[in-house]
This record gives sequence, C-alpha cells and structure tokens, in this order.
Amino acid sequence: ITHEAFAADPEGSSRELFAFLHWDFTDEMAAYVRQTTAGEDRPPRSMQKRLYSVHRDPVHATQRWRKDLSD
Repeated sequence: ITHEAFAADPEGSSRELFAFLHWDFTDEMAAYVRQTTAGEDRPPRSMQKRLYSVHRDPVHATQRWRKDLSD
C-alpha cells in the first residue's frame, strides 16, 4: 500500500492492511476512517490547522507538498 493509494481510498486501504495482518476491521473502525478523512465532514477551520488533529483530507495532504514548495 502506497501513501497515495491510502490517501485515495483510506477505508479500502485500511481494510486491505488489516486483512494482510489478519486483524479484524470492524464497522466502528470503518466509520472512524470515513469520519476523519471525509472532506465534507470537516471540523471548524480553526481546528483544521491543529498539529495533532486527526481530521484530514488525505488526497489534499498528498498533494500539498507541491503547493508548499512552489510558494
């Protein structure tokens, strides 16, 4: 699993990783992955910038380095 693949499909990649490890991937885990990686379910903007926030748009995060380096 690459970082980009995980960012493109967090739930599917999580399921794949857990299956590889022979671990159970519960509905609660799937809901958590969806909640913390869905662009439309974002926390308030003031919380999005927090260093340790788990709410991220994974596709945006994998592309952000390009913007950061071009600024």
